[in-house]
Amino acid sequence: MRHILLLITVLLLAACTKVTPETPDAVITNATGDVSIDDQPAFAGKTLLTGARIVTGANGEATITFLKGSVLRLEPNSTITILELSNQTIHINQSNGRSWNRITRFGKPADYTLETPYAVATVRGTAFGVDVDEDHAEIKVTHGSVATETEDGENETVDAGEQLDADEDGAVVEALEEDTWIDEQEDADEEFIEELAEEYIEEHQDEYADAGEESGATPEQLEDWVEQWGEGDVDEPVPEDAEDIEHLEELEAEEDLDEAEDAIEDAVDDGAIGDANDDDAIEHDDADDAEPEETDAHETDDAVSTADDPTVQEAPDAADHVDEPADAPTADDAVSAPHAPGAIGSADAAGMTFDAMVCGRTIGF
Repeated sequence: MRHILLLITVLLLAACTKVTPETPDAVITNATGDVSIDDQPAFAGKTLLTGARIVTGANGEATITFLKGSVLRLEPNSTITILELSNQTIHINQSNGRSWNRITRFGKPADYTLETPYAVATVRGTAFGVDVDEDHAEIKVTHGSVATETEDGENETVDAGEQLDADEDGAVVEALEEDTWIDEQEDADEEFIEELAEEYIEEHQDEYADAGEESGATPEQLEDWVEQWGEGDVDEPVPEDAEDIEHLEELEAEEDLDEAEDAIEDAVDDGAIGDANDDDAIEHDDADDAEPEETDAHETDDAVSTADDPTVQEAPDAADHVDEPADAPTADDAVSAPHAPGAIGSADAAGMTFDAMVCGRTIGF
């Protein structure tokens, strides 16, 4: 009888206990073309475990989401192996090919390490690309910073806007080269983070409703704040007061300024805006340097003779006909070649320079 009562108690406890399924630590969220996991065809929704080896063929691409908050996108002809996977650690080996890695604060924060034959990158809250071929590796950082260690034990910190080139002879850190692939990855990151922010707010509705009342933030500003937190730009996931929202607006203004500057530089590179080396500017300089034309002697004599002739009216003083100076053109009057929204541009008569006013800052080219 006692055993029967114990069994009934256990069954009742089990029935009252809500079992919440664990989120997979790593899952394939997209697989197109030739993609395999441990020599088996990959598919979206496939859970990955420690030791899994993912390979993409010539037309294969794969996206892996870790701990519901970080993503790795694998390009064609690439191979990675998951060396360690837990709530605290993600450790990956990339033997060849190219990957993009975006680590956020969403999900379960973890130390993220990606090793190549020539360098090891360890990060938390950053964005970087890794390109590996048979004789060297490149680590390109666009957000945050990456601590690296080369195979000879040399340590380098690669900050946003920099890249590390490593081979068997060592490593060097230099300015990040322009790459349209990186631009595409950043666009994909923006969508990824927006989705995570929406989910996070949904899971903490009451908390963000209170935060909106206390700080005066709109729903859009709250979502922007959460995105900034997920990217590592603010420290707390919830704004506390109006000062936090002012700080958010400053961050967004800086981002808008950076985007406008990039757009103007692109316009100069594309030739939509003249620079100091254009042909028109050079021709104008040549015209300024040209020798003055010689005056005909007869013209000079005629000018002298008319000076003594009383029938000839004296030419009015040029000063009598000087118009009042026009008001200096304002920023609103400026007309420029196509440029970024929020930017005002003007070019001088020689086409030698270009000035752009963006968010109160003047940028010269």
